[in-house]
Amino acid sequence: MLYRQLQTILVPAVLIGGYLFFSSRDGFFADAWDGFVGPFLFTYWIGLGFVITWEVVRHSLHTDKASPRTVALTSLVVAVFMLMMLGGPAVLFEDPWLFGVAIAPGIELGLPWLQGRTSQEPPAEPSDL
Repeated sequence: MLYRQLQTILVPAVLIGGYLFFSSRDGFFADAWDGFVGPFLFTYWIGLGFVITWEVVRHSLHTDKASPRTVALTSLVVAVFMLMMLGGPAVLFEDPWLFGVAIAPGIELGLPWLQGRTSQEPPAEPSDL
């Protein structure tokens, strides 16, 4: 949980600090911040919000003893709904920064799988909030 709090505090602090620092500067680093680093960090931060929200929803579903099918269906419906709210699948090709949103959830989903593949111990049970 501390990891999550650090990310949700550290990323916005870096974003705000970076924009304040580079707003009065010219040159390569200011252009890189405005064109690449800033938008990527912003979309990554949005992805962190999705991860935290999903943990709360997953905890609620586990508390209600929902089946894996219900959890999968819920995640699919929410993902499709969010994509349609943003403008449909074409928006992924029009605004490539939206792929930054998928990085934090991808790490969240991939890390336990990778840790389970590299360790000799059986995979750990999902942690509760």
